[in-house]
Order: sequence, then structure tokens, then C-alpha cells
Amino acid sequence: MSTFEDLLVSDFEQCFEQMRHHDDAFENLLQFAYTGVVAVAGASGTLLQIWHANPLNVATVGLILLFSWMAGVVVVMSLAKNRVYFAKVARYVNEIRHLYLAKSTAVIANKAKMYTDWRFPPILDFGSTQTFQIYLASACDSFLFASGIITLIAYRNVSNHTEANVNWFWGILSFVASLVVEIVLIFVYWHLKEREYENPAGGG
Repeated sequence: MSTFEDLLVSDFEQCFEQMRHHDDAFENLLQFAYTGVVAVAGASGTLLQIWHANPLNVATVGLILLFSWMAGVVVVMSLAKNRVYFAKVARYVNEIRHLYLAKSTAVIANKAKMYTDWRFPPILDFGSTQTFQIYLASACDSFLFASGIITLIAYRNVSNHTEANVNWFWGILSFVASLVVEIVLIFVYWHLKEREYENPAGGG
């Protein structure tokens, strides 16, 4: 093979390694997010059970939940960023495959229809597996936010010497608001990245 072909093969192999790396990183972040939500929720319930529902303890648990939600936002945005990296490398793999098949159509006809379009996979794909996993991670994170809001409302009630009832209205509203904001921010970020890659001359 020529030097050009050697470099092309090496680039192709390295890109596949990067794809595996980004995919593994995505799965590890997901596992961290799910484990974190379960751990925080369990710890919060245990703390309230052990310490009892006095104002200081309820406020502490509420702040822990909200802090965990903020950490979860960082994780969710990291998942969104990882999706960008994965899609970019996968597109380059498709571009190399297209070049190879164009030069060797007599050898390989690509009857299996392997991807050769550099525009695939799209970064902003509402139905992709990674996107659905991000939906779920964001929902788990929003659960922490809603739990934190409910707990702080309970703190106000306890401070006023009234019963610490669960305010489902504010809980559901907080959950939906957090979920919608996170998903919209991710879609806006992906849309901007999509435009940047499609128009590299104008990208920032």
C-alpha cells in the first residue's frame, strides 16, 4: 500500500478506538448517574429516619438533594458533550469508508449497506439510543431537584410548627420544569454543534 493508504487505514483504526472510548465513557457516566441518584435518595431517607424531622435535619437533607441535582446537571451535560464527540468521530469513519469503497467498488459492493454518509449519525437525533438514555438520566436528576424542593417546603412547615406534609403540586411542577429545561438546553447545544459541523467556515 502507498503511504496515503497506510495513513488512511491507521486513521480508520484509531477512529474506531475513539468511538469505543466515547461509548464506554458514555456508559460509565450513565452508571455513575444512576448509582448517584439511588445513593442520594437512600441516604436522604436514612438520615431523616435516624435524625428525625426537625428543622435542621430537614433543611440539611434538602440542601444535599439540591447539591446532588446540580452535580447531576453536570453529568447530564457531560453525556450530551460525549454524544457530540461520538457523532463526530463516527461521521469521519463513514467518510473514510466512503472514500475506500469509491476506490474499490469492484472488490466490495457494500451490499450490507454499511454507513458511508459523513452526515450520519446526526448529533441531534430525538430517537437515538443515547438520546433516550439522556432522557432517563435527566429524569433521574430532575427527581432529585423535585425531592429537594419538597424537602425545603417541608422544612418551612416544620419551622412553623406545622405538619411536614409532602407538597405534590410543587414536587411535580419542579420535576417537569427541571426536566424540560435540561432537555431544551441539550437540544439547543446539539443544534448549535450540528450547524457548526455542517458549516465549518462559520463555526466558532
